[in-house]
Amino acid sequence: SGCVNTVSWSEDGSLLVSGSDDCDLNIWKWEQNLRLVSNIVSGHTGNIFCGKFVPCANNSLIVSCALDGCVRLTDVQRHVV
Repeated sequence: SGCVNTVSWSEDGSLLVSGSDDCDLNIWKWEQNLRLVSNIVSGHTGNIFCGKFVPCANNSLIVSCALDGCVRLTDVQRHVV
């Protein structure tokens, strides 16, 4: 719920990460008509304003920052923040 504040493509263009007011990170698969493939509870306690796949990490890491003043590194495969 809430508005989407950030979207960013993976290096290879196959995935899109979004972050929003609900403090979750969502990963969408482009090849499947932007189908939601993962919803990750980010651990943020404020609106997410930036989320990006980490370069050279095979789409396995996302860095995000939010209104709570925290920068978090998330392991996509294990949903570990």
